[in-house]
Amino acid sequence: GTNPKIQNSNMPRECIRQFFPKRKCFVFDRPTSDRNLLFHLEKVPEDKLDSTFQEQSKKFCTYIFNHTKTKTLREGITVTGSRLGTLL
Repeated sequence: GTNPKIQNSNMPRECIRQFFPKRKCFVFDRPTSDRNLLFHLEKVPEDKLDSTFQEQSKKFCTYIFNHTKTKTLREGITVTGSRLGTLL
């Protein structure tokens, strides 16, 4: 759209599309059906997570480690998560 508010809203999406022209999507089920565990997910031991989620996570990590390259800027600077945030 031509509305500046809409353009501003779409800008992060467009930046990501330009920076990552090839994409592969993954779908993840909920890590657990236990609501109490979901509130503190970062502290939940892996063996307490749903087995389907664990398998999906393993497939995701395997794909990332085997099929992707480290993203770098033209200057050869490696793009980390925090650096990606500053680019947006």
